[in-house]
Amino acid sequence: ALATALPQLQGLSHLTLQGVLSDGITAPQLQAIGEGLSRLQQLLELRLQASPPTFGMPVKCLAYMPTTLTLLQLDRLFVKRAVTQETAPRLEQLEILRRLYINTVHSFHPEMLWSMPMLQHLQLEDAPIRGPTAAAEFMFVLSDLTQLQRLHLSNVLDEHSMLDVAQPYAALTASSQLTYLFLNRLALPQNTTSRIFPADRPCHELVEVGMDRCNFKRKSDMEHLVRCCPNMRRLHVLHDPGASGGMDPEVRGQL
Repeated sequence: ALATALPQLQGLSHLTLQGVLSDGITAPQLQAIGEGLSRLQQLLELRLQASPPTFGMPVKCLAYMPTTLTLLQLDRLFVKRAVTQETAPRLEQLEILRRLYINTVHSFHPEMLWSMPMLQHLQLEDAPIRGPTAAAEFMFVLSDLTQLQRLHLSNVLDEHSMLDVAQPYAALTASSQLTYLFLNRLALPQNTTSRIFPADRPCHELVEVGMDRCNFKRKSDMEHLVRCCPNMRRLHVLHDPGASGGMDPEVRGQL
């Protein structure tokens, strides 16, 4: 029914497909849905949410995405596959994309972000960027996203992609328009707070910050953050009690 309806909805601007794409879908059904998507040349927002998580077949529909999109959400479509130029080549053609949300994938290759210079919201959850080379490229591409307003990263950099403290962590706050930064379960080296928030570049627009399980636990970390984000209104800090070394009591007392 969906494949039949989509070609008749060419004026559609917002579309959410939840539970429609599953590993049980047949190749002809998938092709029909994909061809229907390709005709939606006024589509601005597309949300694809697999339930339960999928392992392969449905990602092929991404080849049909219209390039008019300003918002794209991919939820649990790539559980056993990496999001790369090869598996999702159409992503590189979304040059006017403003908001990108990717959740629960095998891994994420950051090179495709180079083609999204107008990105304003970027949210990656359970989307590992594997290896120090890919992690370094991610930092470099972030520094080029000058329109970025909201950056949400959860379980993206693990111990295998941990960068040296001298790497360009300042890219996380490079956008002068950044108002929201949430970092969760990132295997950042200790003492990186001063590099994420350079002292000579205050984040005046940043009003909401989350630092969960990110080696943010010393009194000096808190003091530095307060100095660099003078207009901060919301702060969330969660320390992993299982991590080596506890949170400085003086930091806990300030929360």
